Amino acid sequence: MRQRPLWDPNGDTQELHTEWEHSEFIAECLQWHNAFRARHGAPPLQLCPQLCSYAQGWANHLAHNNNFYYRRDRHVGQNLFCRQTAPDFQADVTGQEVASYWYSACRKYNYDKEPDVLHANVNAGHFTQLVWARCRLLGLGKARSRAGKVLVVAHYRPPGNVSGAFQSNVALPLPECSSSRSSRSTSPQPQAPPQPLC
Repeated sequence: MRQRPLWDPNGDTQELHTEWEHSEFIAECLQWHNAFRARHGAPPLQLCPQLCSYAQGWANHLAHNNNFYYRRDRHVGQNLFCRQTAPDFQADVTGQEVASYWYSACRKYNYDKEPDVLHANVNAGHFTQLVWARCRLLGLGKARSRAGKVLVVAHYRPPGNVSGAFQSNVALPLPECSSSRSSRSTSPQPQAPPQPLC
């Protein structure tokens, strides 16, 4: 990811903003998204450069303002991740860590109940958005705040977590992939980095 200075109209100062570009982090996060989706019979996501730019813009906004909240946009599904580090510490996150964190909310999801959107977002929304079968496109952005926060934004299209559509879009894990039925973990096989499509 590149950084370029942009004029800040509120402070008349130069701020560094990260521009989106294809990276190992994005390829790995997409790969783990698709591995987790496969556990639930959901088709693989394709990387969308426009969604990546949109997600990167929001990650930049959150980092610049040292905030952490969802963007108000019903046209995209969203997941957020934040790790706090010391401002002078250059710790980073991997795509596997981020996708695994979102997927771990599966423990809070009740497959037997059709949740409303609020219930899903509070308890298992990260998971349900990640495996939502109707989603086809993914955009990812990552930024670091001056306070040391590493922020990751994922945007999905079409959006998931649609009230009344959970049971048709969030399937039980396939028996051979279910972590509750098997002690072995399933991980994505090494492959060439996915190419962005959109």
